[in-house]
Amino acid sequence: MISAKGAVDIRTGALDNSRNGGIGSNAGITLVAARLDNGQQGRVSAKGLLDANLKGLDQRGGGVLVSETGVTSTSMAARWSTATAA
Repeated sequence: MISAKGAVDIRTGALDNSRNGGIGSNAGITLVAARLDNGQQGRVSAKGLLDANLKGLDQRGGGVLVSETGVTSTSMAARWSTATAA
């Protein structure tokens, strides 16, 4: 679990946030990764803007990307596996 009152900025090759993993911010989240495994109830949530630059995203099994302000995604070169953006 990663949680912050302020902005969260994560830049990595691969990130495993699966199996009830959580990344949350009371502000915005910038997430840049070659691959995000957010399946099996993984959750990325922000009160501010959620900006996801991901080449691969796996959300099988109920993973979610959610923001109260909005979700933007760029450079989605690979397929999304049952992606959910709310």
